[in-house]
Amino acid sequence: MAGRHSVSGRAGAMLAGGLCLLLVAGCLQRPSAPETRAAYFVEKLVLEPQALEDLHAVAVFPADGPADVLATEVPVRTALAYLRARVRLGARLGFHTGDVAKPSPERRQVTVSVSEGLALGTRDAVHFQVDLTRQGGDWMITQLHAD
Repeated sequence: MAGRHSVSGRAGAMLAGGLCLLLVAGCLQRPSAPETRAAYFVEKLVLEPQALEDLHAVAVFPADGPADVLATEVPVRTALAYLRARVRLGARLGFHTGDVAKPSPERRQVTVSVSEGLALGTRDAVHFQVDLTRQGGDWMITQLHAD
């Protein structure tokens, strides 16, 4: 009898370990819906601009170019610099999706608001408009704007 309990105990432990691995793998995948992909991109661009592989996987820009290549407009560069400075000073940022415009079946424009802490006040948040285009079945970021 002792042998049976140890075999079933090992099987249970292996099953639990396998489920944990699946859960971790699921968390590491990049989002695919336009809204979550837009928020993921803005969060990575603010907090981890050096994570080029992750940024290249969800956005269209030259493979050898910096992640900030989509930040050509002065308001976008200013917003990114401000948010990165706030993080360096210890601020905890929240990333929230808002309005979604659907100009065509293959295009989306998603508003991503970034605020400090848990509160999302429109007055205190930085707003990005993320343009996405469906390419090969995936939603890819093509442009970034800020107010």
